[in-house]
Amino acid sequence: MTVTPASLRAAYDEFSTAPDALVQARIDYATQQCDSTAWGALLDQGITLLACHMLALSPSARDLRLQQDSANTVYWLQYCDLRHKIGLVASLRVA
Repeated sequence: MTVTPASLRAAYDEFSTAPDALVQARIDYATQQCDSTAWGALLDQGITLLACHMLALSPSARDLRLQQDSANTVYWLQYCDLRHKIGLVASLRVA
């Protein structure tokens, strides 16, 4: 399956009002950062969580951050937990 704005919103409806172009741009970025071989069957979940994290960092989504002055989001914490579970503990790869 491929991550789309519709599939992201189905999983995380808090992004229902985000413009399609913005959601797609964040999905595209996340897709570049997640290696399909390393992520395997969890690829779509990793892409979705990273895209949600990037969306939550936008100025209009400040209320989705764990702290207003922080770059941490619940999506980032879930993404990092998933990376750890599949054995990816290094930093994000550069596209």
